[in-house]
Amino acid sequence: VHPSEVVFAPFWSVESANPFFSLQHRVTHKQSGFVAKIVGTLDTVRESKPTPYRILLQMRTQDFIMSWVVAVGHSKKEIELYWDWLETNMINTLEAFDDNVEACSFARAKVESLVAEEEFKRSPADPEMKRFDDAERRFLETFKIPSEERERLVNYFSCSHWNSKLPRHGWMYLALNRLCFNAYTFGSELNIVLRWTDISHIEHTTHRMMDAIIVKSGKERYIFCFISQQGEKCFQQLQQLVNECVQRHLKHTALPEESQNEAIAKQTKKTLILLSQKPLIDKREKFLLKNKLDTKKLTEEKIRVFRLPLEEVLHGHLRCSLHNPSNKEVAIPGTVFCFQNFLCFESRVREKMWIVIPLLEISVVEKTTNSTSALYINTRTQICYIFDDLSSQRDFLWKLISDFLAKTSITHRHGSIPSSFKFQQPLHIQFPPPPSFFQSTSETERILEEKEHAWEHHFNMYGRGVCMYRSQELWDLVHKGILQKYKPEIWMIFSGAIHYLKSNPGYYEKLVLRSDEMILDSFEDIERDLHRSLPEHPAFQTDIGITALRRVLRAYALRNPAVGYCQAMNIVTSMILLECD
Repeated sequence: VHPSEVVFAPFWSVESANPFFSLQHRVTHKQSGFVAKIVGTLDTVRESKPTPYRILLQMRTQDFIMSWVVAVGHSKKEIELYWDWLETNMINTLEAFDDNVEACSFARAKVESLVAEEEFKRSPADPEMKRFDDAERRFLETFKIPSEERERLVNYFSCSHWNSKLPRHGWMYLALNRLCFNAYTFGSELNIVLRWTDISHIEHTTHRMMDAIIVKSGKERYIFCFISQQGEKCFQQLQQLVNECVQRHLKHTALPEESQNEAIAKQTKKTLILLSQKPLIDKREKFLLKNKLDTKKLTEEKIRVFRLPLEEVLHGHLRCSLHNPSNKEVAIPGTVFCFQNFLCFESRVREKMWIVIPLLEISVVEKTTNSTSALYINTRTQICYIFDDLSSQRDFLWKLISDFLAKTSITHRHGSIPSSFKFQQPLHIQFPPPPSFFQSTSETERILEEKEHAWEHHFNMYGRGVCMYRSQELWDLVHKGILQKYKPEIWMIFSGAIHYLKSNPGYYEKLVLRSDEMILDSFEDIERDLHRSLPEHPAFQTDIGITALRRVLRAYALRNPAVGYCQAMNIVTSMILLECD
């Protein structure tokens, strides 16, 4: 290590010594007396816990003794390697000097040059990364994690574990597969290891007027308290790691031959390659693992907001503004999110304006000539957007879209559906409600006309379809109720189902054809409930409605065998069949 002067160094014992160097170990490492317990407790509280072994370079004169740490080791074997090298390569040279001061100056310069040479071969030193490496080493050594498990440390926090009335201060380690806690107090060591799969409940609360997290596993209940404002951050990462573990467990049940499952599996592999495959991660990537989890959390959050397919990948996000189509002079500040197959915008003021543009729908992307920071985008449905205030990021966004359009063929854009599959008319067309079904009055007719006029006005102003501007006015219209004629379109868009439908042409049809050739245990349950599904409706008093319901339920059971079929799925599916195409 870089030679650092030691001014005051209690609690160290000498193991070996020569005229120039001294090999020492920490008193807590080999002793069990009262002093060792006190020192061990203090060392556990500190983040920069001293290594158990070190080598000092000592300069002795008649008036004083100066010492510098020149090597440290985490094990006896490691420190002995350094000690043997110094005795073999340095002692004879140092003894040739007449002056002890010059000998020590030469030794320090030699060690500095060796450290500099080693650092040149590696990436530049980062103090925070070094602290993280030390924490991961302590974690692996303390809990004796087998190397074949390829366990990875995500983050660590200083906290206290409350057992009965007494707190035990130590360190909480969040790893990919487990939560660990270590505390050392006056010779008594406490180790807690909880796998994510064993945790049944986590809660962020207060305990003894301190920020606290409660973790339940089986019948055990653990309380961890935080003095600093780290409780919220720790709780969020706890939630994310537990959810990540559950998702990995559930995805093992996916059908490998299905196109949608293959896409999800590929995305999972992309994520987990950064989380579990140690040979592919260098030290800096390992240190940034918690940042990668934060990025994944942002991706999952925005996928939920924009209702995108789960396998989408977020490439980046840029601050910009979007020109309001109702007033081109007004620009709405927000953020544009660049996904693998989508371009999304969200205003800073929640729900004021947001859009979802499938990149397959873009027909033109141009840099505007009247501004150096604006980008013009037009879709195949003739909806145009002007993104402004992109500054230096305009070229990045333009290239991202242009490269996608250049690589995507026309065939891939439109897809295909098996010719052997025959469609039937939607049930709401084949079985329209009778005129006497609704008791219509002049007042209700007036309200319906006003609603229809408001919807048509919004479509004319902000566009229609998946690429339309989704403004605050649209949310108000949805909250007041969606007209029957618009439900199939709006439900598909707002649920995000339209993206799955367009990105997987023929997927449902293939499932239906396969379900005719297979027999699953859930098919028997489906048959029992078919005639219990809205039996008063004319559509389900005929084979047309019953057959349509059977097709959907069987296809889903084949698509998701882990769930198969549950009671009431027939009722939900019946309502969707009556409302949608």
